[in-house]
Amino acid sequence: MEFVNSFACKCISGFSGTLCQTNDDDCTDSSCLFGGTCVDQVNGFKCVCAPGYTGSNCQHRLDSCQQHPDLCLNSGVCVSVLDINSNEDRTLNQVVKSFAKCYCSKGFTGPRCEEVVDWCARAPCWNGATCLSFVNQFECKCRSGFSGALCDVRMVSCHAAATAKKTTVEELCQNGGTCSDVGNTHHCACRPGFEGSYCQIETDECLSMPCRNGATCLDRVRAYECLCPAGFQGTQCEMNIDDCENNPCQNFGTCHDMVNTFHCSCPHGTEGLLCEINVNDCHKDTCLNGGSCRDKVGGFECICPPGFSGPRCEGDLNECTSNPCSLHGSFDCVQLPGDYKCLCRIGWSGKQCERRVSICSLPKIAHMCENGGTCVESFNNSYYCMCQKGFSGDRCQYKHTQCNTNPCLNGGTCQSNKQAFQCECPIGIGGERCQYDVVNECFSNPCQHGGTCQDRLSHYTCVCAQFWNGLNCEVFDSDFKGGVGYMEDVVMASSKQIQHPDCAINNCSAKAGNGICDKECDYAECNYDGYDCSYKSHIYHSCSAVRSHVVDCNKLFQNGVCDEACMDESCLYDGMDCLPEPKRTCDLLYESYCSNHYADGFCDQGKKTNNFLLIKYKNEVKYYSNEKI
Repeated sequence: MEFVNSFACKCISGFSGTLCQTNDDDCTDSSCLFGGTCVDQVNGFKCVCAPGYTGSNCQHRLDSCQQHPDLCLNSGVCVSVLDINSNEDRTLNQVVKSFAKCYCSKGFTGPRCEEVVDWCARAPCWNGATCLSFVNQFECKCRSGFSGALCDVRMVSCHAAATAKKTTVEELCQNGGTCSDVGNTHHCACRPGFEGSYCQIETDECLSMPCRNGATCLDRVRAYECLCPAGFQGTQCEMNIDDCENNPCQNFGTCHDMVNTFHCSCPHGTEGLLCEINVNDCHKDTCLNGGSCRDKVGGFECICPPGFSGPRCEGDLNECTSNPCSLHGSFDCVQLPGDYKCLCRIGWSGKQCERRVSICSLPKIAHMCENGGTCVESFNNSYYCMCQKGFSGDRCQYKHTQCNTNPCLNGGTCQSNKQAFQCECPIGIGGERCQYDVVNECFSNPCQHGGTCQDRLSHYTCVCAQFWNGLNCEVFDSDFKGGVGYMEDVVMASSKQIQHPDCAINNCSAKAGNGICDKECDYAECNYDGYDCSYKSHIYHSCSAVRSHVVDCNKLFQNGVCDEACMDESCLYDGMDCLPEPKRTCDLLYESYCSNHYADGFCDQGKKTNNFLLIKYKNEVKYYSNEKI
C-alpha cells in the first residue's frame, strides 16, 4: 500500500515486520507436550516427540504394549499394566515382568506365551483313557465302553447312567442340561454358560479377555462384567471419556483429551493451564504516529488517528486525493503529515475554502488604501480604493492639486479644484482615475444564438457562431464565418436578398432522414434535411423540444416569457427567460430615469456631469437634472 513518502506492507499469515521479513515464532511453551521439542515453521510448527509419545502435539502416550508390539508371542494379547516414562532401555522380559502382562492363546503359556502347554501332564482323561497332546488341545483315546471328551461317559442309556449315579434321568445332566440317548450311549445338551460331559462346568467368559484398557474382568453366569479404570467407560471399557467435551481451554486454545484428564495447547500470546492468561502484546512504540494500541489474543490492533493508516499506522494518507477543497474557493490542496491544507482564492476562507468573505475584510487588503482611502469590493474577486479628496493612485498614495498630469483614464474627465482633482468616468467605469471596470455588461446575456459575451470597459463584444452576425449575433448571414459581430457587416448582410430554397421543388421531404446531407435542404424552412446535416451553424440542433417538434425554441428565445419546454441546456435555457429578474442598482442620479426606461427596447447611454445627466435616447440627446428627473 502506497502512502505519502511512505508505504506499508500487508503481510501474509505467519510473517510480520516492516517488510514482512520476520517469520513469526508459532511455538509456545505448551505447543508440544511431555517433553516434546517444538520446531517453528511458516505459519505453524512441528513437534518432535520424546520416546513413548506421539500425536501432532505429542499428546498421546504410548503404553508399554504399544512401545513393544512384539512382546507377546503366539497371538498372545498384551495388556499394559504400567506406562514406561523413562528413556531407559529394557529387555522384553523386564518389560513383561513389571509393565505389561501377556494373555496367551489356548495351548500356550509362559510370561510371553512362548511355551506350549503340556495338556496331558494334568492327566485329564478318565477311566484309563490314553492322552494325546497337540499344540492347542488334547485328545483322549477312550477304552471300550466309554465315550465323551474326557472318556467320562459310560456307553449306556440315560436311564442306566442315572441309575448308576443314583439320580434321576432329569437330574443326570446338571444346571438344566437335557439327557438324550444317542446310539448305544447318552449325551447331555447343556444350557448356555455351562459345559462338560454332564454340564457340570460353568463356562469362564473372561477366558476370551473381553475387557480392554486394563479393565478387570469378573466372570458371571452366562455373562461377564468389566471394572473400568478411571477415564474409561463402556461394556468392555473400550471408550476413553472425552474430558474436552466442555471446551475447558480458553482464548482459542486446543484441548487434548488424555486418560481421565486433558491438556491445553495455548496459541501465541496466551498462557496458563487453561490458556486463560492473555499476554499483553502492546508495547512502547508498537503503534506509530500517535496510534492507540488495542491488545488482542495473540496480537494487537492499532487505532490510527485521522490521516494515517497501515497495520502500525505507519502510512501517511494523501487526503488531497479525495478532493476535500472547495472547487470554487480554492486553487490547490497541499498534503501535510496526517492533514491537508487548502490554498484559498482571494475572498474565500475556511478549512475547505468553502466560506465566501469580503475581500476588503482580509487583513492584507484592509489596510492597503492610504490617506483615509476606503476599500470598495468589485466583481471577479477584485477591489479598488476610493480616495479622499486631494489623493489618488491605486492605494490613494498620491496627493494632487490639478489635472495637468491627465490622471483620468479610459475617457474620464478631470475636474480640478484648489486642493485635488476629481475624475468624471463614463458609464460602466469607476475608480479614482476611472481605472476599473465596475459593470459587467455581459450580465444580461446580450449575445444571441450561442454567441459568447466578452466583457470590456464600458461595453461588450459578442463572439458569434457561424452564419450569425451583428453586435448581438442577431442577424443571419450565410457568408459570415464566425467571430466578433460588427454593425457594418450587419448592414451588408441586411442589404442582401437572402433567398431560401423551395423545399417542395427540391423534394426535401423525401430526402429527409436518408442519412445524406443534401445541401439544398440544409435550412430551417426544410427542417435541416431531417437533421441529416451537421448543425454546427444551427444552435438548436440538439434542442429536445425542437427535435420532437413540440415547439420552435429559436423563435421563443429571450421573448420575456418562461417557456418551460425550452428550459434545459440543449435549448439554451430559453434565453434565461425563466430566471428571476435581477435586482438593479443605479447611481442616485440615474435611479429615477432607469426605473422609467428599464426594458423599453432601447439602449440608453448616458454620462453624469456635475448635477446633470446626459442621455442619448432614441438617437436624441437630452439633459436631465436632479429636479427634472
